[in-house]
Amino acid sequence: MSAFIVDPEHIHVLLWAANRPTSPYGPLAWYYDNPSREGRLTDDTIDTVGQMLVDANAASVNYRYDEDDAYIYADQRPRHTTWRGIELLKALHCYEYQSCEHPDWRTSQAHTFCRALERRLIGELPGYDDAPWAISRLDTPAAERRPAGDPH
Repeated sequence: MSAFIVDPEHIHVLLWAANRPTSPYGPLAWYYDNPSREGRLTDDTIDTVGQMLVDANAASVNYRYDEDDAYIYADQRPRHTTWRGIELLKALHCYEYQSCEHPDWRTSQAHTFCRALERRLIGELPGYDDAPWAISRLDTPAAERRPAGDPH
C-alpha cells in the first residue's frame, strides 16, 4: 500500500476525537522531544496541532515519493461526530501508517500525539474500566463470568 496525504476531514475527526468535551480525562496532553516538552490540545492550539499532523503526514509522503502536497490546516467540526471508538482507532492507525515513512517519525511530536490519543481511545472502549488491571489465578475473564442473579 502506498502512503498518501490524508484528507482534511481525517484530521478534523482525529482532533475532534482528542478534544471531545465528553471525555472525563480533560485536554489531551503528550510529551515529546524530551520529558519537559508538553503538547496540549486546546481550542487555542487546535489549528497548530492540526498543522503539525498535516506536516508529519506530508513529510512522510515527500520522503517516500518526493512529493509535497501539504495543505494549510484550519480546524472545523467534522461532518459526522458519531464515530465509534473502534472506528477512531482505525482512523488513527491509518494516519500513522501514512505518516511513518520519515526517519524522524518515532521522535516526532505527531508520533507522541498519536500514542496519547491511542491510549485515550483504548481507555474509552466499552468494558475497559471493568477489566482487571492485573491478573492472578483468582481472576476470571469477562466471557466466563456469570451475570449477577444467573443461577447457571
